[in-house]
Amino acid sequence: MHNIYIDEKGPQNQLRVNTNEINNIKDRFRIADDNMLTYVMAAIDIPYKNQDHFEKEFIKLEALFISNMHNSTVELKGAKLLDRKKFVNGFASLPKSETQYFIDIIELFNKHNISACVVTEDKVSALVMGRLKYWIEFASKKMKISSQLLAYSLIKYVAIESTSKVNNELSNSNVKIYSILKSIKKDLQSIIEKNKNVSRMRKEISNYKEIITVINKCQNVNVNDPKGNSKFNWEKVDFSLDLWLTERNYKDELSEYSLFLDEGIEPKYFNEKNYSSVVANQDSRTSVGIRSADLLVTLVGKLISNLSSSSQYDKNFPEKKVRLNDKWFDLQDNQLKLAKLLNNLIINTGFQYSFTNSDYFDDAILCQSYLEYLSKFANSDALKNTQNHPEKYFEHFSELMEAKYNQMYELDNIIINSKISRDDLVTNGLLKPR
Repeated sequence: MHNIYIDEKGPQNQLRVNTNEINNIKDRFRIADDNMLTYVMAAIDIPYKNQDHFEKEFIKLEALFISNMHNSTVELKGAKLLDRKKFVNGFASLPKSETQYFIDIIELFNKHNISACVVTEDKVSALVMGRLKYWIEFASKKMKISSQLLAYSLIKYVAIESTSKVNNELSNSNVKIYSILKSIKKDLQSIIEKNKNVSRMRKEISNYKEIITVINKCQNVNVNDPKGNSKFNWEKVDFSLDLWLTERNYKDELSEYSLFLDEGIEPKYFNEKNYSSVVANQDSRTSVGIRSADLLVTLVGKLISNLSSSSQYDKNFPEKKVRLNDKWFDLQDNQLKLAKLLNNLIINTGFQYSFTNSDYFDDAILCQSYLEYLSKFANSDALKNTQNHPEKYFEHFSELMEAKYNQMYELDNIIINSKISRDDLVTNGLLKPR
């Protein structure tokens, strides 16, 4: 018997767009208080037989940290541990006491055989797929191209480049798909012309030209229009969690699970057949499991958000390459230890689905590649004795991105060879919803 506790960061049922032209990527959309374009969910799995001992030790660590803060009334949440500038350059910015606390908690997870799953979903994908998913399916079949890659390219374009006119049309149910595609085409042509001599944009320009070709041949078609149904698809989150549970059961970890949800998370989004019970509205003040999930989801969510902000290029200077600054790699031994512990908790687990992402996965891969890159180093001296970390990290990021592209092609081939429609595969639980 296992108890699974879930918390989340960046929840938002529907992404709103700003009407003005804004270059800053996050400010282009009206995102929630968490200031995250990526939704992150953390699931903490506590074996029932270990729960009592784990909770007692967790509370003891928590009480000790709070006493050192000289504030016995505060609830120790991840947002408090990572507030202000404590994580601006990732682990390198995290103070010694907070670093050690996270280390102690993850080592406590390991001691009591507690595992974790992190699910990431890009919120911009809901805006794009909410209007264009049926057109994407039609166009990819007609043009015999990867629907996964076409969806990815369009979502990335909207997340980074598109004008407010395009964004507003995507979110306006009164604007027809034909008109949306016409605006996208015009916008892409403008981007191509503006950046035609920018070597850094060569790959993007090639992608955008391919999208224009697809629009030219598939613009005037009659496909289903979801009419502005751009709400966040919670089924995708449940599907990812189900993959993790199924994979574990397949590897001889068959067990019963009870699911406990933090306040505000709707139980209707989760498949009750997977759990012996689903308990909602758990108060973090009284639930150690929820507080554990909160620590993990805040740590990962903050890492993804800050890596994304630090990796975005300036649209006013598109020719300038952007890399993480050296501060991201100036870690002390305990900070490096935390990075490696987190990597082993959610990525280097032996399971494929302990860290999952969405149709647009760049920000999640920034996080994965950063943790994997740091984990290559035995200690902080090894880090300090290595030159040009930003470029070497970017090379590792690029390798992981290439692997993701290949997975997209492989998935499309599997779908084609199955001779079953994507909708039927989704309905039968064999393919992730869009």
